[in-house]
This record gives sequence, structure tokens and C-alpha cells, in this order.
Amino acid sequence: MKKVRTTIKSALKRTQLFKLLAPWYSGSGSILMFHRICRKEEKSFFLNNSALEITPEYLEAIILSFKKRGYVFVPIGDVPRILNIHQKQKFVVFTFDDGYLDTYALAYPIFRKYKVPFTIYVTTSFPDGDAVLWWYMLDALVIQNRTVEFDLDGTHYGFNCCDNQSKEMTFMAIQKIIQSSNPSHFSNVVEAVFAKNGIDRRATSDRFAIGWESLIAMSKDKLVTIGAHTVNHFSLKNLSEEELNSELLLSKNRIESKIDLPVKAFSYPFGGINEAGLREFDAVKRAGFETGVTTRQTNVFKQHKSYLTSLPRINIDGNIESFAKIEYESGFLPFYRAGCKGFVAD
Repeated sequence: MKKVRTTIKSALKRTQLFKLLAPWYSGSGSILMFHRICRKEEKSFFLNNSALEITPEYLEAIILSFKKRGYVFVPIGDVPRILNIHQKQKFVVFTFDDGYLDTYALAYPIFRKYKVPFTIYVTTSFPDGDAVLWWYMLDALVIQNRTVEFDLDGTHYGFNCCDNQSKEMTFMAIQKIIQSSNPSHFSNVVEAVFAKNGIDRRATSDRFAIGWESLIAMSKDKLVTIGAHTVNHFSLKNLSEEELNSELLLSKNRIESKIDLPVKAFSYPFGGINEAGLREFDAVKRAGFETGVTTRQTNVFKQHKSYLTSLPRINIDGNIESFAKIEYESGFLPFYRAGCKGFVAD
């Protein structure tokens, strides 16, 4: 895939073809998806985690790039209105998922500097201190050990992670085990994999998760929209109807009770076609959300005015920062990733 991206990048630069084709795939605007902002020296060793992490310098470069090209910066709440009017100027929305502390500490000052609005979708277990940030717990587990062993559901697992290559392989293998586990048995998985290996859930949460005090402070700024991202960040398709509605309403009500503002924006955990579909889109609408964002990779088109609870986003991958100029200025790669289909709503 990396080779394909490099070839595309070279061809686009050489032919400038993307400038001629842009009207066909750039849509009305873009919703960008971020997770963490962290300094270069603090980025994770593991590719899956470092993909979630971009530097403050890169965030600033993206803002300046869109500013230079005349995009209008808008909050997520303005998207329904924009899609129902004729607006020649393209828009861009900045969104952050989960609720990491560095969104407040590092990203917020940059947005204030440029007066750019952004949305943070909060998984309420993060500020409540109940979150299991297993991907960073796994980071610590593999980095700190030369071997990792645990027993789960009658099976003994043993991994060698004495060098960089084996550490990456171990991380991927355990990640697969965790992600395939049943949500109702998740606490057992956490106990077996992490607690018995000395990895503290609460310490990891305290290190990475944002607190209510910071969220409340940001909510008073008109640049900031606080949205919901469920309570526990489970894949919604795996939940019963009752569990689904509970995750939506409890997270919405919890945030509203803290910031004393209506919460109208929602982000689907994981957000791909295997994690959210028509049932989930309808449930989000019934729960009182005006917009819902997925992880479908494409720009926003006028047709999305009929699909406001299944809006696509462009993922900002922390592992390919150097590729941003062509990818995000031309809009070509979102189009390419969507199978050259442009508009995606399913």
C-alpha cells in the first residue's frame, strides 16, 4: 500500500491531473478526523497507536494549508445548513474522537491561535475515570516486557517480544484477541491480559484521558463543540437494541449534565461499515442527535444532506504526515480510498 501511495503521489505531482479532476471528487467540503496530539518524541512505537497521534506542528500545517486555499472553517453544527444552500466556498470541519487530555493541552491553544472551531467527541468513561484504554495499556505491556503470558477462556497464550519486530507482532496478535472478545466478557479479558501482568488501568486513564474540568472550560468557548462518542466505546453493531440506546442516551445525558448545553453531535466508535449501519444511524437520530460522523473515507457531498447521521470523514493518519500535501489539498486519496465512488452514504 505504501508503494501504491508513493506512485500515486509521484503521478499527481508530475501531471497535476488532480487539479483538473478536483471538481468531481472534492465535494462540498471535508470533515477531518483526529485522535491525539502529541510531541514527536512522545509518539508510540507501535504503528496502530502512532497512527492516532499527530504532532502540534502537523496540526498547525494542516490549518494553514486549508486557510491558504480559501476553505471556510466551520463547526460540525453548521454542516446541515451548508448542505442545504448554494455555497461556492468549500468548508472544513476539525473533529477529535475519544477525549484525550492533549486535545485540551496541545490542540486547543492552536485552534484558539487561529480562531478555528473544532469538535471533540467524548467517550464519557474517559472523563469519568472508568475508561479502559487498552491500546495504550497494551503499548506499555509489550514495551516493558521481553515475554508476555496470560490465560484466557481456558487457553494459555505466550509471546516472545525481545526485539522490535517481535514486539510489533505481539502487539498486533494481542490486539486481535482483545478486539474479537465479546463486550460482556471484556472485564475478564482486561483482568487476564493486563491486571495479572501488572498494568494499571487507572494509571493509564489518568495519563491519557481528559477530565471534566477541562471539558467544561472548553465548552464555554464558542469555538468548541462537545459531542458524544458513547459511554464505553463498544462496537455498536455488537450491542442489543437496549444496550445501543443506553450507550447513546447515557453518554448524551451525562455530557449535557456536566456542560449545561445540548449535545447534538455524535461520533460512532470505530465507525466503519462493520461497526455502524442503518440500525445505528436511525438510533442516533431517535436519540436526538442532529449529526453523526463515521469513519467512511470520502469528502462531504450535497447528497449528504439526506444522510446527516452517517457523514463521512477523512482520517488524519499520524504515520503518513509527510504525504499530507497531495492527500489533503487535492482530495484525491479520500476519493481513491472510497473506490473512486465519491459520494458514500451506506
